Amino acid sequence: TKRLQELVDSDNIAAEMTEQELSDLGKKVCTEYGIDERSNADWLKTAKAALEVALQVPKAKNYPFPDASNVKWPLVTVAALQFNARAYPAIVDGDSIVKAKVVGADPDGEKRQKAERISRHMSYQLTDEMEEWEEDTDTLLMQLPIVGTGFRKCYNDRVLERNKSEMIAGTDLIVNRTTRSLDSAPRITHRIWKNPLEIQERLLAGLWQKEFDPGKTPVSEGESDDDAAHEFLEQHRYIDLDKDGYREPYIV
Repeated sequence: TKRLQELVDSDNIAAEMTEQELSDLGKKVCTEYGIDERSNADWLKTAKAALEVALQVPKAKNYPFPDASNVKWPLVTVAALQFNARAYPAIVDGDSIVKAKVVGADPDGEKRQKAERISRHMSYQLTDEMEEWEEDTDTLLMQLPIVGTGFRKCYNDRVLERNKSEMIAGTDLIVNRTTRSLDSAPRITHRIWKNPLEIQERLLAGLWQKEFDPGKTPVSEGESDDDAAHEFLEQHRYIDLDKDGYREPYIV
């Protein structure tokens, strides 16, 4: 439809929406995020407890007497380290990380040569262009055996002007517990934290439309942090903005 084409042609759809539409959409995103988060309340509690065990967070023990000794053996931590030590070299095998697959007949070897070129280039992108990829892979392989899940988000970052790979902890990506796969999820919410400088960069790059006044974040009595990070919700969802009765995918 004409309305949908106008939205597609816009660099930032928020600029084409009314204040009321943006307000209603923001409320809907927050409400449905709350529904999804509550549906995972038991799992989130278990995951956070597992992280505390692995990090050996000290806690007071008052049984059998107050301030009793509370020794924590790093069994989970050692197990996670061993998983990381075995999995990392299997994934990061020197410079040959990406391995393209040849499909169909290839009598003259042309497809194989093309696959090798693609493999070399994409491996270069991961190890050289995406500065955070290897470190995030290491972190991911530490959290995965502890929490049981983890995610990686790859996209073109207009602020950095390059492709970026971002590791997402399992506790920061929220979907309804009834979701069987991300491909079929009606909405996926990524909790992100951005400090005022990062917020300003996204406004200048046109990624974010609305002006945002973070204000001062209280740290303790009489103190505040002007550079404290603020929590945002990035939700991938379906919305019927052109009112044709069919919802299309958007990022809010």
